[in-house]
Amino acid sequence: MKAALDALRRRWAWIGRHPYVVALCILAIAFAVTPLLDNYALFVVSLVCVYAIFATGYNLLMGYAGQFDVGQAAFLALGAYGSAVMQNSFAMPVLPSLLVGAAVSVLAGLFIGVVVLRLRHFYLALVTLAFSQAVVLVLSLWRDVTKGFQGLPVHSLDILGLGRNVSAYLVIVTFAVLLVTLARNLARSDLGRAFEAIRESEVAAQAMGINLVRTRLTAYAVSAFYGGIAGGLLAVLLSYITPEGFTIFETIKVLAMIVVGGMGSIFGGLLGASLLTLGNELLRFSQFFQEIGFGLLLLVSIIVMPDGIVGLVRRLGARYGRRG
Repeated sequence: MKAALDALRRRWAWIGRHPYVVALCILAIAFAVTPLLDNYALFVVSLVCVYAIFATGYNLLMGYAGQFDVGQAAFLALGAYGSAVMQNSFAMPVLPSLLVGAAVSVLAGLFIGVVVLRLRHFYLALVTLAFSQAVVLVLSLWRDVTKGFQGLPVHSLDILGLGRNVSAYLVIVTFAVLLVTLARNLARSDLGRAFEAIRESEVAAQAMGINLVRTRLTAYAVSAFYGGIAGGLLAVLLSYITPEGFTIFETIKVLAMIVVGGMGSIFGGLLGASLLTLGNELLRFSQFFQEIGFGLLLLVSIIVMPDGIVGLVRRLGARYGRRG
């Protein structure tokens, strides 16, 4: 058993030392299997990738930097609507409009980061929740731009005549691999270590010379960027967006993803996003069961495996490694 665990650790360490090689291999496999996937499979894999991006950004903010936020759905909404409005009103191509939507989300992230700088716990939750609800309300009432509850159509991608589904799949998978790889490198950089230092103790982090204000604002901006890109890609995938699609339930969903997978772990966020997105598809016949299911899963995970699946695997590996 110990020899098998040691071999697994060596392989995992090799993966950690060569992230770009792994990323290229994943992209090559994803592109190669495209002809084998039907339209529904393309949609589900694309949806998993969108939520993987969303969960990764939220994990950087909450899991690494320790900044509590229950308004993450606002960044998803701003990215989606920012991208769609640029396409519909200014005839901007899809890919540049994604960056504009992400920029709008980053500005919102910096704004909310400044507002909550001195807030903690209950008050922080209230302010971020109010911000998220305010964004949904504005999107619902600003009918001249967003069409309100009527919804807003989104231009579809068609790369080299491959069709909407295949084109969306290729673009979304590419964005997911690139952004997750960047997040992994960021988590291991000086900025990532500064995030973790603030999470553990702001007093100790400040004593080490870390600028608390700048680092916290950076965490909100990075998380908002990931949320904005995810929102724009979600809009491209769905081809139609409405304000009802960006409620507090989206924040609960992505929170459940990083808690179940493992908060403070890039791989944990990916694992949680994959498992819960697939589970959500199985329960798509009823939003009631989706919400109850996510709530129960979140509660059970906090009680049974507070460090998520990744933390549970690490504990089991350490236990059996000592026995071996």
